[in-house]
Amino acid sequence: DDADVEKETKKRKRKRNRKKKNSDNATDGADGDTTPNESDAAKLSSVEHTVFIEGLPFTSTEHEVRAFFTAHGCKDVLQLRLPTWQDSGRLRGFGHVVFASQETRKHALSDEVNGKSMGNRYITVKEANAPRAGTTAGAAIGGKARE
Repeated sequence: DDADVEKETKKRKRKRNRKKKNSDNATDGADGDTTPNESDAAKLSSVEHTVFIEGLPFTSTEHEVRAFFTAHGCKDVLQLRLPTWQDSGRLRGFGHVVFASQETRKHALSDEVNGKSMGNRYITVKEANAPRAGTTAGAAIGGKARE
């Protein structure tokens, strides 16, 4: 019996070491803007801080779109939601940009940004509509799914 107990203790599976998220490293204070707080989370889902953009070049990247807004005076971009095609990974040509302040959003809607060219295409910036019920974004804020 003692031999069986020793074999069972030796046969125990080793626990797999998983990578831990660096949540405690993000609050070092070196980059205070990198950690989203409660107000940033509210801004990400609010229409008051979001604009809809269309006319994006299909070959552009998220970095290039962020650089476009930074170059035109909109430096506080919180989030870019740029849908891509599943098969090729190319941009679909439109998206949503969330800003940290409403002043920057108004600047993006102005003629200083709206209508400017990026990669031989003209970018159109419009006010974002509220998410519709039945969509993934609408369900996230409490909308009911379609039946």
